[in-house]
Amino acid sequence: RALTRRTRDPEVFKRAVDVALHARAGEQALVALRQWRQVQPGSLDAVRMQVQILSGMGRYADLSEPLTSLLALMPEAERSGLIAALPRFVQRAPDKVPMATLLDELLQTQAQVPATRSAATVARGRAWLLADDADRAWQLLQQARQQDPEATGPVLLALDLIARQPQAEAQVTDYLQRPSAEPQ
Repeated sequence: RALTRRTRDPEVFKRAVDVALHARAGEQALVALRQWRQVQPGSLDAVRMQVQILSGMGRYADLSEPLTSLLALMPEAERSGLIAALPRFVQRAPDKVPMATLLDELLQTQAQVPATRSAATVARGRAWLLADDADRAWQLLQQARQQDPEATGPVLLALDLIARQPQAEAQVTDYLQRPSAEPQ
């Protein structure tokens, strides 16, 4: 610890986290990550590792701040891809509703930003579908289709929803009738 605090070198912090992980000392890895983030609050690598470790330890309730930071630090060009991947946390979580709630709240801000609006709304819908709330997923699907009728994300969500919300088929059919539709 003294070396990491004294050097303030990201490689030393990363090595401390790696050593702790190899020793199966998750708590010590998290301590090293917290120190790393204090010294370098803008470190995307540190936040990414923190999210991975918390997820690996099953500490989904502790993901709110690191995921918020990860979204803020992620380059804009990569942010929609990250948002699209977030529902995987719901899929892995033993208690899906609290994780879907966390993601829903986390993505509210991104759903207001034009560049990430569609991805955030679809991710919120997918999170609720994974948490067995097809009605909420359906509402978000409709919202996403209104926001961006040309986007493929809402259509893919509609395909996943058809078994539980048969009216989602109309969303798919409507999309496929557009000349700009991506057939795959």
